[in-house]
Amino acid sequence: MFNRILILIWLIIRIQQNSAVLPSYVHVHTPAEIMEINYVVLHQLSLCEDSQYAASQLFIAIKSAVNNLNQRQLVRQTWLPEVIRYRIPYVFMLGSTNDEELLEKLLAENRNYHDLIIGKFVDDYYNLTLKSIFTVTWASVHCSSRWLLYVDDDAIINIRNIIRFYNNKKDVLNLNIFCKKGVRQVHREIQSKWYIPQSVWLEERFPEFCYGWSYLIPSDVLSVLSSALISNTTTPKLWLEDVFVTGIATKAANIKIVSAGFVCCQVRSTRLFKENMVLGQMGKDKEFLESWKAVQKKSALAKKSESHHPVIRSGGSIFQKKGLLMSRPIENHARLRNFIQSMNGMNSRNRAYFWILKKVALKSRSV
Repeated sequence: MFNRILILIWLIIRIQQNSAVLPSYVHVHTPAEIMEINYVVLHQLSLCEDSQYAASQLFIAIKSAVNNLNQRQLVRQTWLPEVIRYRIPYVFMLGSTNDEELLEKLLAENRNYHDLIIGKFVDDYYNLTLKSIFTVTWASVHCSSRWLLYVDDDAIINIRNIIRFYNNKKDVLNLNIFCKKGVRQVHREIQSKWYIPQSVWLEERFPEFCYGWSYLIPSDVLSVLSSALISNTTTPKLWLEDVFVTGIATKAANIKIVSAGFVCCQVRSTRLFKENMVLGQMGKDKEFLESWKAVQKKSALAKKSESHHPVIRSGGSIFQKKGLLMSRPIENHARLRNFIQSMNGMNSRNRAYFWILKKVALKSRSV
């Protein structure tokens, strides 16, 4: 009798878990949202075409949140100088914000460093899938002949090992993506941050995937993965970025996931830093700096590279054929008013963002 009661309770819990309604801010991404990756708010259009990067075969996209200014500064002061010395193009990938004060700070930051790309989608944890689709697609168009290293802003990279790795692999034509491979059981607990009802994903496990803090994509895989990501047949487009981008989409495109030189988490080991390409989740702010000092065995920050100077970028956009993209920094863009008027179909959160963007841009316009 007692066992029957336990079974009944278990069944009731399972029914509740599987029939629960997701919070309003969590949903499978729609075709309309996927279309938003076509729009760039703040561009670095000719980055990979710049002659100073001609000898490099790598492009680094650093995933960062709009309010992570201090973290981006630490990255610029720690491992980025060596990236610059090797003349490897890089950018920080961000989404949009409706905070006017924060937006002004972002525009000022880009005027100083010329290393931000901002997509139209709202920068939010539950939009990380959109950010990653945007990044892969942007790279496949603008940096198609280069490998893409996609890395979180709290990771530490060993650029020499990365260069050595892709030089050894560049002639291999297999469809591979390199990372720390993982498997994940589907969370059915309603209170979980990663809750997925059976109505969204029926199986109890996701496909193999790459942990989202970093992965390395060969140039010949970029376009294949990009096509799979935006395809209407690659579903569901989960808000769990690593599961969808490197699990569901790679499986649909027959891309193999290979574990290689990616270590996590907060591993403050000089030996592991010397042996691997990326150390993931090394902390934020002061904790990140302490991690960097630990793996470097140094008591001070690495010197900033003298070559860290703004890159002059110009020319028209080839990312979206209809000409609705920003091809210059938005605060100097004369077509801003027409662009905003053409965006009448956007959702309310993005519409609010663009009205604030318009106010800031027109205030400092200098065309």
